[in-house]
Amino acid sequence: IMMNTLYSLTNTTVKNKYLEKAFNKRVRSCKHIDSSINVFDDVIFRLTKSLLKNTYERDILNIGVINPSVNDYIHFTISNNINERISIIESAEYIEQIIKVATDKETKQILIDIVKNGELLRLNTLQNNKYFYFVKLVVENSIFDECIENNLKNCIYYMSEKIMSGESYGELIMK
Repeated sequence: IMMNTLYSLTNTTVKNKYLEKAFNKRVRSCKHIDSSINVFDDVIFRLTKSLLKNTYERDILNIGVINPSVNDYIHFTISNNINERISIIESAEYIEQIIKVATDKETKQILIDIVKNGELLRLNTLQNNKYFYFVKLVVENSIFDECIENNLKNCIYYMSEKIMSGESYGELIMK
């Protein structure tokens, strides 16, 4: 679960706090994992130096795989496991996780459903603004359905307000 969660978040490194939040959400969906222990800390301790590496940037802990070949292997295993991709999507904390693993017809349909039912707007993001992702996914997937009309209008309005208020578009999408 840890390695697949890490892969779903990044190809390089991710801030420890983001990985922990995503991992813990995934673990909560697994009924067979003992919630009385801090599974995240235990797994990080066990995997550091064998599969994971810790780096610091301005005193902030970042976690990544120790070698790019580890990432290649995880990509291969996730790409060939529809059930794991669906599990990642169903327990995603961040929009980017869903986008990264929604690579086939079935998982892309799940992504479209998440956009249509508005669940996407309840997720967090690592980089861009969730309103930006909503509009981007609507356009990229040609989701022109009246069920998303209000959410789409609100997202465009929010994004235009940020731009009109003097905040540059570049700053907006970095949120």
